[in-house]
Amino acid sequence: MGTILNLQVLRGFAAMGVVFYHTAYLLPGDFHTEFFGVPIFFVISGFIMSYITQNGEHDFLLKRLIRIVPIYWFATFLFLLTNNRLRIFGPKVWLADDPPLYIDTMRSFFFLPCEKFPVLGVGWTLNFEMYFYLVFAGMLMISRRWAPVLTIVFLIGVIYVDRFTGGQWFLIHYYSHEYIDFFVRGIAVYYLWAWFGRFSSPIVVALCLAVLVVCFAMHFARPLWSDAIFPWLWVFPTVVVASVLFIESGGLVVTWRPLLLLGDASYSIYLTHTTWLEVLRPYIRDFGLPTPKDSFAMMFFGLTSAALVGIAIHLWVEKPMLRKLRTRLLDRQNPMPIAS
Repeated sequence: MGTILNLQVLRGFAAMGVVFYHTAYLLPGDFHTEFFGVPIFFVISGFIMSYITQNGEHDFLLKRLIRIVPIYWFATFLFLLTNNRLRIFGPKVWLADDPPLYIDTMRSFFFLPCEKFPVLGVGWTLNFEMYFYLVFAGMLMISRRWAPVLTIVFLIGVIYVDRFTGGQWFLIHYYSHEYIDFFVRGIAVYYLWAWFGRFSSPIVVALCLAVLVVCFAMHFARPLWSDAIFPWLWVFPTVVVASVLFIESGGLVVTWRPLLLLGDASYSIYLTHTTWLEVLRPYIRDFGLPTPKDSFAMMFFGLTSAALVGIAIHLWVEKPMLRKLRTRLLDRQNPMPIAS
């Protein structure tokens, strides 16, 4: 079972969309957008979890924890260190606030639901990712074959219970966030691609490429459409992921290594870019430079430098960490080679 390269490249673009959002730069029509980076990530997650488990994935939950948790903890500590400098090693920083910082940090580390954002703000999406993984792992215990379908039933069931109860139960309401639906769509995309992907042809590839152009160009054409059109944009993340998959099935595969590297490093870029932008902020102010919000050049610099920092952390921190953890925790349990 190999990596779907086009999907990996799409991860990179999704991460850069989120970085773009946090530069606060506005597109024509004062449109503040992430190009649906987070929904695309969620759709990809729904697809990938279905794809790998239907092809004999072992140690599902352990692999997800190894992939998500250590580098997230590292990025959270990096954020704390950047904000507090050496004071982070003293007790006052951890005990001063109400609630104390150590409470918020522990809540963040263990993905506990809360009305507040985690210490590392982008971690709010990981709370939903971990919820999805736990549900999926539970359904795998019932049936590997039907786990994706059972997961859809569970996720939608929680959403409808929340609607029926009027959002009165915090946990159910928390896990009925509008973005949860994108996991469901990702699973649906898996079945669509599994059934019809082999029929992809040059005509299908051309249509999918046109769809991708329209989906992303709509963001730049904000002055041309009314607010009534905006809800329709929420179908784009699902359509984008499906299009990328059918393009690869049709034989058009992105193999340019810089784009693949960007995709490989997408998680590190996502986790570290807000910290890096905060590091840049005082230097921009002290040198009297325009902010990324007000200058295309500074936005582009923030975008590219955040990508480079994320790639460096991926290569020198994330990859070695994953290699060691997988060797220690997975190879001992599975002496025979397993799919990654």
